[in-house]
Amino acid sequence: SDSDRNVRETVFANWEQAWTDVEDFCADTLNHLAGFRLKLYEKRGWDDILKEPLAINRMSRQTLDTMWDVINGAKPALVQYLERKAELLGVDKLSWSDVDAPVGKSSGKITYDEAAINIVEQFAKFSPKLSSFAEMAFEKRWIEAEDRPGKRPGGFCTSLPLSKATRIFMTFSGTPSNVSTLAHELGHGYHQHIMVNCVNGLILLFISFNPGFFYIILKLSFSSSTRTKL
Repeated sequence: SDSDRNVRETVFANWEQAWTDVEDFCADTLNHLAGFRLKLYEKRGWDDILKEPLAINRMSRQTLDTMWDVINGAKPALVQYLERKAELLGVDKLSWSDVDAPVGKSSGKITYDEAAINIVEQFAKFSPKLSSFAEMAFEKRWIEAEDRPGKRPGGFCTSLPLSKATRIFMTFSGTPSNVSTLAHELGHGYHQHIMVNCVNGLILLFISFNPGFFYIILKLSFSSSTRTKL
């Protein structure tokens, strides 16, 4: 995430070299793990390598295919973002070391109120509903963002199925990264907000303890809306 592309490229090259030094060991380990799994499937009479993961996640192959169809349908927006970032970084095409690179320079600190306004405005350009949810979360003070001694950095979001609300826990110290983290956690909160309107309270309670199942239903709800914007 260094702003200097030469630093990023050097780190990336060293990273690749470090993995190259142990590539045979890693490949052998992965082959043993995969081989054991395939042999186990054979003994169980399973001819589909997805049978177990689908069963664990309580989903059908049709559901999985639907999820990927939705993802593929949303790819143009991601490609547009990556192309725009390449322009801002002044490169013809992004390399892996550019994906998480900062864009532009930041001077001074960003206040929490400034971050809130910016997030709501930017969300509105993508989805008015997402923007409205973010505005509500700020107004109802669902976000605990105080920067105080002993509090760890990072972010966390949890849903409260019975009250149909969300709570976000993070440390906001005024950096661009903090703004990004806050927007990210609000995205998680919006997922839960959508679920309130598409499943009953019992399923919501189950989802709160089984987030993997939550994402399955979320994708299904999106696919059934003819892929319109949220």
